[in-house]
Amino acid sequence: MLHNGIIRNNVVTDKKEEPGMENKRINPYAEKVYVNIQEANELARVEVQKKADLSNIKIFEKTQSADIEASKAERVARTLADIQSERELQRTVLSCTADGRVIVQRAGFDKNIRGELPVKYVGSYLYYHFLDTYPSALCLNVVKENNVEVSLFFNLKKMDERNVKKVFVKSGVYFGFSGKKEEEFRTQLIQLAVNMAGHVDLPEKHGWYTNQDGRKYAFPEMLTWKEIFELC
Repeated sequence: MLHNGIIRNNVVTDKKEEPGMENKRINPYAEKVYVNIQEANELARVEVQKKADLSNIKIFEKTQSADIEASKAERVARTLADIQSERELQRTVLSCTADGRVIVQRAGFDKNIRGELPVKYVGSYLYYHFLDTYPSALCLNVVKENNVEVSLFFNLKKMDERNVKKVFVKSGVYFGFSGKKEEEFRTQLIQLAVNMAGHVDLPEKHGWYTNQDGRKYAFPEMLTWKEIFELC
C-alpha cells in the first residue's frame, strides 16, 4: 500500500509535489497547439506581406502604364498639331483676275500650287430692301462649262451648307472635286462674290416708292424685294 507515494519511472517515491506544481506541468498537446498557432500566425503574416507586395507591384504597374499612355497621348497630340499646322500652311485661297478667271492657289512650304476653277466670274450683287441697311439676298453671275452664263441667288438668312449646295446643284455649277473640297470652294467663291458685290436697293413692289434718294418708280420689269426671294 502506497502512502501518498508517487510512481516515477516505475519507481515509488514518498516525495510530495510542491503546492501548485501540478498546474505547471507542460501538456505536450497544449505545446503542439501553441506551436501550430505560432506557425499559422507566421504564415498569415507572410501572406499579408505577399498581398501587400503584390498590391504595391500592381500600383507601380498601373502608374507606369498611365505614364506610358500619357506619353502616347502627348505624342499623338503633337503629331495632330503638326498635321494641322501643315494644313494651315497649305490652305487653299481663291482669287479673281480682271477677266473673271477664278484662280486657285495653295501655298505650302517651298512650293506654290496654282490652278483654275472651271467657272468664270461675271459679277455679283447684294440686294437690300430699300428701307434696310443690311442685305437680304446675293446674286452671283458666273459662266460655267460650254460658255453658259447662269445666275445663282442666295437668301442670306439661309446660308447653311445644305441650302448653298442646293443652289449650286440647281444651277449646274460644279468644280470637279471631292465633297469637302467642293464645299470649301463654294464657300470661298461666295465670300469672293460678297467682297466684290455691287449694292442694289429693291422696292417693296412695283410702282412709286420713296427712299433716301427721293421718289422713284419701279417698272414692271424690275425686281422687287418680294420677287427676289422667289429666285433664291
